[in-house]
Amino acid sequence: MLAVLALGLAFGAIAAHRHFCTMGALSDYFLFQSTRRLRGLVAATATAMAGTSFLALAGLPVFGDGTVTLPWLAAVLGPLAFGAGMTLSGGCITRNLVRAGQGSLKAGLTLVVTSLATLVTTAGILAGPAAWLRSWSSTVALPPDLLAPAGLLIAAAAAAWILVPAKQRIRARTDIVTGAALGALVPLWHVLVQTRPWPVMPSFVLPNADLLAALAAGESGWAGALFAAGTIGGAALMGLVRRSHRFEGFVDGADLKRHVLGALLMGAGGGLIGICSFGMAVSGFAALLPVAIVGTLAMAAGCRQTLRVLEGRGLFSR
Repeated sequence: MLAVLALGLAFGAIAAHRHFCTMGALSDYFLFQSTRRLRGLVAATATAMAGTSFLALAGLPVFGDGTVTLPWLAAVLGPLAFGAGMTLSGGCITRNLVRAGQGSLKAGLTLVVTSLATLVTTAGILAGPAAWLRSWSSTVALPPDLLAPAGLLIAAAAAAWILVPAKQRIRARTDIVTGAALGALVPLWHVLVQTRPWPVMPSFVLPNADLLAALAAGESGWAGALFAAGTIGGAALMGLVRRSHRFEGFVDGADLKRHVLGALLMGAGGGLIGICSFGMAVSGFAALLPVAIVGTLAMAAGCRQTLRVLEGRGLFSR
């Protein structure tokens, strides 16, 4: 279990160093057409995908047999809600873990409410409706022998976009390095999980709920919870090193309501699909999981439309 805690500490320290955040990357692009942080996010996905593909070529069953179930209704509605929630809360779960580690009470409350909403969706009064939504599913059969080569090709194409043109690459170089370092933790997780009953990939939404409830869910549940706790600890250590701790509260009642609503949406949406933004856009996308690919697009759509509402524009205005 020390290994997963060490991975969490590394993740938190790296993410805190450059304010890694899926919502931040998407909002910067949608609002300002800035690709600086988006290149860091894509670097994380490309690195994770390349590493995962190399592991598959080496014989590790990271892609399975290519046959997966796609709960298409939940894969759209859950990430849509998650994308809207992370926008209202000012950051994805990863970012809120980092901010909580650096002293933000606002982020701490957001995480608690998110975890409660996740528990209600997975094991509470919303578990029945959530199961019904997940029942609308299809079986997707992908050619297993082609997944690793396809992953390498996609990673190469993403790397080309990240690194060209040179002017954009230079501006985003720190974000790119940060994203690549975080992405490298995903194949390392795959290597370690071969001999340990850990969750199949690093994600935060369900582990946070396990951590809050202190459920004895076996080593698998505690591994995810330790990863989340390690992320908070790593961010706290980075804050001490850089003297960047910031004790942050809510500005006013409206700010509190917005964050609570966002946390509820993140928890319900994440509980419905079972993974967070990092799990969708990086870990799951790297494994070429259809649910993660569809979910990433839906999450981005939820973020974009919520930004429009916050700006006072209509949902479908240009």
